[in-house]
Amino acid sequence: MGWKRYVALGDSFTEGVGDPRPGGRERGWADRVAESLAGEDQELRYANLAIRGRRLAGIVEEQVPAAVGLEPDLVTIAGGVNDALRRHWDLAAMAGDLESGVRALAGTGADVVIVTYGRPSNRSRVMGAVERRLADYREVTFEIAGRHGCRVVDCWDHAVFD
Repeated sequence: MGWKRYVALGDSFTEGVGDPRPGGRERGWADRVAESLAGEDQELRYANLAIRGRRLAGIVEEQVPAAVGLEPDLVTIAGGVNDALRRHWDLAAMAGDLESGVRALAGTGADVVIVTYGRPSNRSRVMGAVERRLADYREVTFEIAGRHGCRVVDCWDHAVFD
């Protein structure tokens, strides 16, 4: 695809928390994507703006403007689990936040990729309690992606995510 500037947005999932590389330093999936895209022959500028614990509104309010300022040609965005874990759940507000963020990112001309999470019940019973919420959010994600010409990396039924 010839991407030269890749920016990753999200929470701990994108930041790479709990995903150690040999030697103990953490390296998440976004870091691995950047390494793969860079290869040996391609120059790639990469910024991972993800911050653990961020809810979707924070990702959109803080990270999206920073990403736009970096003039990326590829952006990944993943968020929503921290929202689903909260007592008060508002799917409509989350959908509005995601739509706003994706609209701003797509408006730059960048390729935007939205990443969904794996099926929570595969990870633990505690996470399984929010499965319906994340399933509903996943459906909204596909709708928003379709409206803005984004790609979706759907981890829902992939065991590798677990």
